Amino acid sequence: MTTHCIRRSLAVLAPISEQARSYVRAIDSSVLSAQQGYNISEDALQLSKSINESPAANHEEFAISMLGLAVRAQEKASVSLEQFRNVRQALLKVCFSQTANLKALN
Repeated sequence: MTTHCIRRSLAVLAPISEQARSYVRAIDSSVLSAQQGYNISEDALQLSKSINESPAANHEEFAISMLGLAVRAQEKASVSLEQFRNVRQALLKVCFSQTANLKALN
C-alpha cells in the first residue's frame, strides 16, 4: 500500500472515527437518563406505597422533590435524543461525502 493510499484511507476514516466517539458519548448520556428515569419510577412507587402510612405534609414534600428530579431527567433525555440525532445526521453527511470521494477516485 502506498503512502498516498494510506493517507486517503486515514482521511476517509477520520470523520467516521469522530462520529463513533460522538455516538459513544450519546450512549453514555442515554444510560444516565435511563438511570434517572428508573430512579424517578422507584420514587413514585415508594410514594404510592407510603401514602397511607405517612403524614400528608411528607407526601407534598416528596412529590415536589420528585417533580424536580423528573424535570432534570426530561432535560437530560432531550439532550441525549439531540446527541443521537446529531450523530445520525453527521454520519449521513460523512457517508455521502465519502461515497462521492470514492467515485471521484475511480
